[in-house]
Amino acid sequence: MLGSHVVYAEETEIGYLAESGTKVVNTPLCEMKIADGIAPIAQMVKAGVTVCLGSDGAMWNNSSDIFREMKGIALLHTLNSGIRSLSKAEILDMATINGARAFGLEKEYGTIEPEKKADFILIETQVPHMMPLHLGKYENVTSHVIYNATGNDVTDVFIGGKQIVDNRRILTVDTANIIRKVQTASEKIINALA
Repeated sequence: MLGSHVVYAEETEIGYLAESGTKVVNTPLCEMKIADGIAPIAQMVKAGVTVCLGSDGAMWNNSSDIFREMKGIALLHTLNSGIRSLSKAEILDMATINGARAFGLEKEYGTIEPEKKADFILIETQVPHMMPLHLGKYENVTSHVIYNATGNDVTDVFIGGKQIVDNRRILTVDTANIIRKVQTASEKIINALA
C-alpha cells in the first residue's frame, strides 16, 4: 500500500504504517503551499517507514522539481523536528531508491549498480553554486545535491541506458512546439473566462 501525503499520522498510526510495510509519498512543498500541515516524516523514518518524495500536481505546487522537494523536506523538518532529524542520506534515498521501493522495483531501479536499469542523470557541477566540491572525509556532494541543485542543473538524462536529454535538450519531443501549445491553450482558457 502507498499512502499519499500522510500529514496527520499519529504515533500509533506510524507504528501501523511500519508494521504493515505501507510506503509513504510526501510532497513537502505542496503541503506548505496549501497550508495542509507537516507530516511527521522524521518519526516515520525512525520507525522504519519507507518515505519517498513527490511533487503533486502543478496546481498545488507549481513545480515538479525533485531537487526543490529535497531541500524543502530538509529545511521543513530541521525547523519542525530539529537539526539533523533527517540525514542527508535519508533525504537522498527519499528521492531515489525509496521511490523504487514504493512500487516494489528496488531490484531494477533507484541506484546505479550491475543488473539494474541504467536510469540516471548528470548534473552540472562546474558552476559557482555547486562549489567547492569535496569527496572523502569532508564529502559535501550530497549536501550540494540536496541544498544547491535544481532541475536546471540536470544536463543529461538516461532511461534504460538510452539518452533522452542531451546537454539540456530533450531528444524525444519538440519542446518549443509544446510551449507554444500550452501558451495558446492558456490564452483560450483566459479568453473564455473573460
